[in-house]
Amino acid sequence: MRAVLTEPRHRWKKSVVPFLGAAALLATVSAQAADPIDINPETYCQWPEGQRVSLLASAVRSGWSDLDVNGSAFIGRVNPHDANFGDAPLPERHPMRQQMERYKLQLQQIMVRIGVLFPHYNRPMDGERLIERLMTRSVPIYASAAEHQIVVMETFLSADDKNREIGIAFIEALHALESSTLVLVSGDAAPAFNEQNQALYDAFHDFMPALKASLFSPDFEKAIGRRLTPYCADLMAEL
Repeated sequence: MRAVLTEPRHRWKKSVVPFLGAAALLATVSAQAADPIDINPETYCQWPEGQRVSLLASAVRSGWSDLDVNGSAFIGRVNPHDANFGDAPLPERHPMRQQMERYKLQLQQIMVRIGVLFPHYNRPMDGERLIERLMTRSVPIYASAAEHQIVVMETFLSADDKNREIGIAFIEALHALESSTLVLVSGDAAPAFNEQNQALYDAFHDFMPALKASLFSPDFEKAIGRRLTPYCADLMAEL
């Protein structure tokens, strides 16, 4: 097991970064898609002290289930039935162009759901930052992101040496395919679409079990307990 390079811990007064909302993006997504799980850091310390750890662990695990259900519903499900799909631009009124528009929004919604669990991430532009953190095994410092997100990343990276590569492969595949769908929607060619679509399907089905194993382990709840104690102490001292 490889150590995680966690940044130094400082108890900053009321420096909690607000939880990244998804309303703006979700407003453009199909109304049939359920909203992602909302885990609000402002509620952590309002829960009864004896139940905080179990309640937060349950909320995070629900976030994993939400990501799993929604990702499984459409990742890899788009099948153009054409080995050469993407080699040429799609005509403006081509039915696959509308499907690519929907697929693009669905992939962006998956990013939002990942952002429920991982820090400083929920948009296409956030991919490089998360990949860099996974590559360097770095975790945000105390109170610079939602505490549950810090614990998720720390536990995921420390649970298994393979998780770093698994996480990187998934995020890279997700952003590569989202980029290709955007290209197709805009009227340009994206010859790598079929390959990227399969790569994301494979990466998703590697990533989700690895993430589940880390979040459903006893070490996860222990890590939550270690973080919530000082976090709530600092927060209550401000009241």
